[in-house]
Amino acid sequence: MKITGTAVVAMFTLTNLSFGFLLGCTFVGDYFTGVKWTDVAAGVGALIGGGATAVAAFFAYRALSTWKEQFAHSQRYEAIIKLEKNYYQLLRNFETYKESTLWVARIENGAIVHPDIEKLANDNEPLKYAWLRSISQSKSDLEWVATFCTDEEVGNISNTVDLTEGLMENLLASIPYQQQSAKIVAYSVSAEQSLSTVCDNIKKEFCTMRKQTHNKAFKTDSQRSAF
Repeated sequence: MKITGTAVVAMFTLTNLSFGFLLGCTFVGDYFTGVKWTDVAAGVGALIGGGATAVAAFFAYRALSTWKEQFAHSQRYEAIIKLEKNYYQLLRNFETYKESTLWVARIENGAIVHPDIEKLANDNEPLKYAWLRSISQSKSDLEWVATFCTDEEVGNISNTVDLTEGLMENLLASIPYQQQSAKIVAYSVSAEQSLSTVCDNIKKEFCTMRKQTHNKAFKTDSQRSAF
């Protein structure tokens, strides 16, 4: 409900008319004998004051409830954005570490590579650390997001990072298998496809949650502006 200037004027006019009517009644006939206009004024004033207090309390309560809801949506929105950013960073860090690990295996298998590729292979341990750190950060962000989610939403996203980590480890483990089979050192195509498909679905799930939260926050803000 939005209070406009016209509504305020109408309420003020109605109050004054009522006050004028009651004041006039104190001077009409014997029926109102003994009733002072000051008593009427005091009664009307108390009535108006009580009504104004009740109205003010109502709108204050509605505004506070709307503000709390908007704040919760805002916190959830920021948490989801942070999770998305760090999840994308996790994927980037893994991609670099994956390539480094691949070239480490190829060099061990006798491949001669460009100096840049050799440097990438030599950086394998720091890259692994960055990847593992991204996993830890994404898990922490996911736990924080879950505090703003319904039980159904928690069920949909609770294992997203663990699933991603497991598929990444499976992909890395496919290199020794290829070496033992005397094949060209490469990752399993099926393992790469599985990881890619799952990560795409997880990114879509996070994106959907973010958009829904943004829409709810915008709707709540519009309702708040109406008061």
